[in-house]
Amino acid sequence: MTVDLGEIQEIYKVGYVGRYSNSNGRFEQYGIAVSTDGEHFTEVQRGTFQNIDGEQQAEFAPVEARYVRLIAYSAYGNGGTQSCSMAEMMVYAYAEGVIEAGDMTELNALITSVQGMTADDYSAATWTTVQEALEAAVAISTSEDPVSQAM
Repeated sequence: MTVDLGEIQEIYKVGYVGRYSNSNGRFEQYGIAVSTDGEHFTEVQRGTFQNIDGEQQAEFAPVEARYVRLIAYSAYGNGGTQSCSMAEMMVYAYAEGVIEAGDMTELNALITSVQGMTADDYSAATWTTVQEALEAAVAISTSEDPVSQAM
C-alpha cells in the first residue's frame, strides 16, 4: 500500500491496524519505504507486527517523504503469503521533541554482556558485525544527545 501525502513532509512513524477480530491476513513481517518522487523508494524500517487488534506503530529516523509505502512480506493465517489485510494506516509527521531519550539501563547491560564475548567463539564475519554493533551502541549510550546519535 502506497500513500501520497500530497507534498513532501518530514515523517518519523507509521501506524498499522490489521483486520479486526480475525487474524487472517494481518501483516506479520513488514517493511516501510519512502520516496519523494514516487519512483525511487528507500526502506527505512523493517520489522514484525504482533497478531493483535488495535494500532501498532513503527518508528524510524525522521525522513522527508511524499510517498509512504507499507509492505507486507508475510501475514498471519492462510499460510503467511497468500493474502494480507489492513484496516487503517497512519503516517505521523515529525516535530521537534516528539522523540524523547529513553532509559539506557537495558542498553548498558547489553553492552556489558557483549564486551565479555571473545572472538574465538565466532566466525570472523560474525565477530566484525558484533563489534560494529557494539561500537554503535556505545556511541548512543555515551552521547549527550542519544536520540540524534541513534538516527
